[in-house]
Amino acid sequence: MSVSDVNPTRPLFDWYIKNYHRSNTQATAEQAHKAKRVYNQYLNENQLEVESVNEEDAINFINTVVDQYSPSYQQKVVGEIKRFYSYCLEKGVSGFDGNPFESVL
Repeated sequence: MSVSDVNPTRPLFDWYIKNYHRSNTQATAEQAHKAKRVYNQYLNENQLEVESVNEEDAINFINTVVDQYSPSYQQKVVGEIKRFYSYCLEKGVSGFDGNPFESVL
């Protein structure tokens, strides 16, 4: 399955985490899965889909992470999500107009 076979919704984020980190270290894979869990929880609580997240949503997510997690964990989670949006833009996935985390970090 390639990225073009996946619709740009939450399953795309799950696909990215599962497949993008397949060849990386175990620690990196665990970090990615933790980021997925935290971001999916935020998306669920705010009734958002990954392609509809804007800069304001990104700021709110970062503030949520800052309130709940250590600084090193915050950097890992937000960095992973920022890389996901960059990946979608690089691959030309429809529904993604920009990286909402790019301008807030």
